[in-house]
Amino acid sequence: MAVDKIGYRQIASTSSLVKSGPTGFFGVICVVAGTVIIYDNTAASGTIIFTKTMAVGDEVDFGTGGVALGTGLYVNAGTGTFNVMFT
Repeated sequence: MAVDKIGYRQIASTSSLVKSGPTGFFGVICVVAGTVIIYDNTAASGTIIFTKTMAVGDEVDFGTGGVALGTGLYVNAGTGTFNVMFT
């Protein structure tokens, strides 16, 4: 899969639907320490793709291929602030 540009959305101490429908998930950068959960869904349920408690500056990069999500990209950042990278 060729990717021209990867966008990001900052999620701070909340849950949010980042994108509905098929998308690529490429990684997370921690801005304020906390725990993040990434779902392949349009709500905080279903398939958990990634979960981690992160410190400021921690990064998780899934490379140029990313992870293909079929339903959507939903982020639960109960605590902390995270930049979520996606297409």
